[in-house]
Amino acid sequence: MGYGSIIFWATQGYAIMDNTEFPIVGEGDKQPNDNFVEQLTWSAEAAINKIAEMGVGDSTRVAVGGHSYGAFMTANLLAHTKLFKAGIARSGAYNRTLTPFGFQNEERTYWMAPEVYFNMSPFSFANQIKTPLLMIHGEADNNPGTFPIQSERLYNAIKGHAERSVLCSCLSNRTDTRLREYPAHALGAEPVAEQICEIREYSLCKIGMARFANTLKTVWDTGNGSLNLHHEKKSYGPLRHPFAHRFNDRSCPVPAAALQLYNEGIKLKDNRQTAEALDKFKKAIAIKANYTDALYNAGWCQNELAKYNSAIDYLNKARVGWPDIPKVYFELGFAFYKLGNNDSARIHFNRCLELKKDYSLAFKQLGYIDYDEEKYSSAIGQFNQYEASARTRSRIISTGTGRDSAITR
Repeated sequence: MGYGSIIFWATQGYAIMDNTEFPIVGEGDKQPNDNFVEQLTWSAEAAINKIAEMGVGDSTRVAVGGHSYGAFMTANLLAHTKLFKAGIARSGAYNRTLTPFGFQNEERTYWMAPEVYFNMSPFSFANQIKTPLLMIHGEADNNPGTFPIQSERLYNAIKGHAERSVLCSCLSNRTDTRLREYPAHALGAEPVAEQICEIREYSLCKIGMARFANTLKTVWDTGNGSLNLHHEKKSYGPLRHPFAHRFNDRSCPVPAAALQLYNEGIKLKDNRQTAEALDKFKKAIAIKANYTDALYNAGWCQNELAKYNSAIDYLNKARVGWPDIPKVYFELGFAFYKLGNNDSARIHFNRCLELKKDYSLAFKQLGYIDYDEEKYSSAIGQFNQYEASARTRSRIISTGTGRDSAITR
């Protein structure tokens, strides 16, 4: 069974549509890409209807995946339709303004047809991506159209709207990489997909050259807000779900040097030496990229130093390891609020309260947002809830150090 074989997936009960054609054509005076999204949607609907017509798949349980331009098409389908239960995109380009001198069969430059570039970019509509998306990208991708920043920025945009997404970053991989290790390691794809949407219960529709399954190996650690997949051969032992701990880095030992730097950072942070503490946390992260405690505290420090964009980057990485820790969402909400993004701030404060109903400072910050938006009755309600919850707790107590009640607008 070769590296690109789909036989494994067929043995697991998937219905596979491989090399499905999604033609994009021009009509009359129009260029093909002038109505790219509409044509893409029609083709996807036709493919799904064909699956149902043949009786080999359930039209309500279909996933879509693609490589390179297929990944770009996958993200567009998730941004503009509700046809799929999940998407898997490998080595894609999601912001067409980063390829301003044309792409594929688009010969016009960005400056000649800016609306086309905007409308074709899934990044432009990241707030509409509600379907779980797994992205895979090689860190050493040398294709000028698919630099890794394409996946990193779309991942951050989706997570910024509190939706479900995972980014797998394959170390030293180029766009055309082909892993030739044991096909059984494609099993690594199943836990990834299960983690975000229990995909194994769905049929699978693939676009173009989608061969994402065999790029996945057992996951060893997390970093840069993504999953880093190491390609050197190791003794794996029995295959198991690498996501059993939900990316919690406590399942992996922390190097002594990183732990020492982290503890030094905590002492400095407690003494309000924020810049010095941040430096220690960064050094700890340089040793262990998925050191969630250090990532969170680095984000906390960046908030204290009013470096809110950097705070969001660190906190989104911390959220990979701590998906259910309320203080991460509070800090994210605080950063978005300070940047004037009330919608994202509200999403994260509400998520914080879902996880911890008496997180008093979240009520307080929601009150500020309502006040800014002149929703005064709602603001009063939020402040009342803040006071009620604060009376029972003089300080927010959670894992690690929390932002105290001295925080104001």
